[in-house]
Amino acid sequence: MIRNLLIFLTVITNFVFAQDQVWEIVDIYNSELPNETIKCITLDSAGAMWVGTYMGGLAVLDGEKWTIYNTSNSELPHNYINAIAIDNNNVKWIGTDGGGLASFDDETWTIYKTSTSGLPSNVVMSVYCDNNGTVWVGTYFGGLAEFDGENWTIYNDENTPLLSNKVVTITKDIYDILWLGTQGGGIASYDGTNWNVYTERNSNIPSDYIYSIAVDEENNKWIGTGGGGISVFNDVFWIIYNSKNSDLQDDNIRPIMIDSDNNKWIGTYIGGIHVYNDETWEIFDFQNSSVPDDEITCFNYFNRKLYIGTERSGIIIRSDTTKLKPVVVPEKIIFAEIPEEQQFDEEIQVSEDIEEKDEPIVAEIPIVIVAPVVKDKPAFEDQPFVEDVQKSEETHIEIPEEIVVAVTEDEQIEEDIQVSEDIVVEEEITTVQEDSIPASLIPTDIDTRMKSKIVLVIDAADVYFDQKRLNKYKRSFKLLLNNRERVDDTYIVSILVFTSNYDVSPKKIQFTEKELKALHTSEVVYLAGESTFTEGIKKAFSLITADYDPQANNHIIAATYKFIRDDEKAKVVIKDNVENNNIIFSLIGFETSDWKMEHKMRNMVPKGESRYYSINPAGLKDNWSVTAQIGLSIFRGDLDVSKVMSFPGEFGFALNKQVLSTGMINGGIKGQFNFGTLNGEKNDHSFENKYKEGCLNFQVILNTWFNRNFRFETIRPYAFAGIGFINYRVLLRNGDGQVVNGYGYDVIDGDKNFNGTDPDKSKSATDLIFPLGIGANYKLNEKFNIELEASSRLISSDKLDGKVNWKNDKYWFISLGVTYNINQKEFLSDILTR
Repeated sequence: MIRNLLIFLTVITNFVFAQDQVWEIVDIYNSELPNETIKCITLDSAGAMWVGTYMGGLAVLDGEKWTIYNTSNSELPHNYINAIAIDNNNVKWIGTDGGGLASFDDETWTIYKTSTSGLPSNVVMSVYCDNNGTVWVGTYFGGLAEFDGENWTIYNDENTPLLSNKVVTITKDIYDILWLGTQGGGIASYDGTNWNVYTERNSNIPSDYIYSIAVDEENNKWIGTGGGGISVFNDVFWIIYNSKNSDLQDDNIRPIMIDSDNNKWIGTYIGGIHVYNDETWEIFDFQNSSVPDDEITCFNYFNRKLYIGTERSGIIIRSDTTKLKPVVVPEKIIFAEIPEEQQFDEEIQVSEDIEEKDEPIVAEIPIVIVAPVVKDKPAFEDQPFVEDVQKSEETHIEIPEEIVVAVTEDEQIEEDIQVSEDIVVEEEITTVQEDSIPASLIPTDIDTRMKSKIVLVIDAADVYFDQKRLNKYKRSFKLLLNNRERVDDTYIVSILVFTSNYDVSPKKIQFTEKELKALHTSEVVYLAGESTFTEGIKKAFSLITADYDPQANNHIIAATYKFIRDDEKAKVVIKDNVENNNIIFSLIGFETSDWKMEHKMRNMVPKGESRYYSINPAGLKDNWSVTAQIGLSIFRGDLDVSKVMSFPGEFGFALNKQVLSTGMINGGIKGQFNFGTLNGEKNDHSFENKYKEGCLNFQVILNTWFNRNFRFETIRPYAFAGIGFINYRVLLRNGDGQVVNGYGYDVIDGDKNFNGTDPDKSKSATDLIFPLGIGANYKLNEKFNIELEASSRLISSDKLDGKVNWKNDKYWFISLGVTYNINQKEFLSDILTR
């Protein structure tokens, strides 16, 4: 047995080595951490942990020593810390929630506020220090700020394509391109010259509310969204992971971090920690692990330790962060001579089938030298990117037949590489075709987005004599472009105007600059002479196919009020272009109540992605409903200590008429009539108010959420406000039942002898009221809904309880109702945005 030997690797295939999961909790009970709401964690070059809390300032753990910086013991401008970044000079840049930006070099503080610097907002949400010495600052109201140490440059929605000034996350990819995540404006990239903005309207990103962006080793951007799960973007294509198509438990993503083994660590709002290794998911939450909090706020990774911030439970430190991936050891094993001073004291047992050698064994192993086509580097199709290949002096390398090695003169390896005789070594740099480059290796500074083309088709004879029709056309196109297609400036939109009546010139249909801008239109094309509908759409299709990308979102949208007589010819043209040229066709048919016209138009549109919209406008008799309700009344006034709730305290009914729709909301008029009682007792006095009230309200019903990611179907919230009156009679009695005062009765204030216990009625009192209310209706079927409603009444009167003091009375209703719908019909916006 040779004592100079040995390390040997036995042949193991698909072996997984897993460490025990150790979660170390750092909180206010076992440390000097000032607060358990953690917003950010960063480690400096020495391994000291810098922790930003939301109320306790800045905490630093260096070894076992804690140091706390707050507004009381330092120049830190605010105790609410949102972000910490450390630059190449070990200077800490601290973003606060209202105190601006602070820098700290371990001795001196420098404070940057809107009043003392070019910082555009004192609410700093994110800070990023790049390798060039630039500090990038994301603010919540002022957009993005670039600081080079002396000068500030501001980027916002006024001077750039940014759609939101709320920048909450910043990073750079492997090509030094800046990526921003915003609240409500999607993500944006900036290469120093050009901006690209990606939103729900112009890309496949599922939400415009971004909380995190992390870049993996292949330059894929992992984007955490609010409500839409995770988007992975390789600068061309999108992959979405959410609770419906993966093991992700919560679609509200907070931080994302990628460790040295390319595992993705994902923090969620209520679902704990998710780990994804590109194949399988693992979940750590409050129920299945010692993780104390399912709301994760931040990650940091340093020296194979994972640092996790939580919303309520302090810091979690995970020492063994990953499960090692499967390992495959080649059949040819490398043996290396061990220096004498490093030899093992114990004797190493060697398998009998391993031959002992007096000299170090040289093994032959495959090696691939490759690089992507980026800048001036060579590339090989479908090969991984290996940045550095080190050659051991003892290693003999044999290159397989299928590998062609390409090395420039500047990159030649000094040592000789032994190559099999049947291998050809190229003298020139080998290049590959552009379309063979993997998508993940395409530089982001090249605009690779597909250009989509849309043509809007109008018959001038259809609308020239009726301006209202033309306005409906324009509104319909606008709704489809903005809501269905989500068009932005990357689209090419054209309007084609033809005429089916020779007496009406197409050029009589003109558009203002404002209208063209609203329709994202770059050109208006007029088809001269009289044309049929078929000829019009032929021209529209030719405008797209003349120069287009068949894989883009290409679309013809036509609108008509007329019965199309050449429908069979048009049907053939449409079908041919949809199937062979991959162009979607949509037809909007107005006033199609005639069944024959409806049938012909519907049959013109091929099944699949193409669409037909039948628009029959709602009339005066449509969209009515009536509601009957019963509820609880609650009083607040001078007599409001006890028995202020009455049930049933309200009976009533309402008549509703829907008058408009924007797609997101429905608006209507609500006439309401209620009657009931109000009661209350205080200091041995009581009152009873019998009232009638009538109100005229404007009611808004929510169809979709504000970012249009969620549509209300079964349960729909609503709110209303209006004006009305209350007519009432009230008696105020003492403990003996005698009437002290009242309104609507023949009484004298304070004269118990005159009033007695049962005074005669007189003219009832009336006051002006302003109703405000919210509620939700639950759809049982097309005819019936159940409604739950809470409302209040603003009133400038103190007489409701019969006692006039110094403050006005108030009352509320909580009611349950049943609604019956009459002649329900969808509005234009409902049809075109659904």
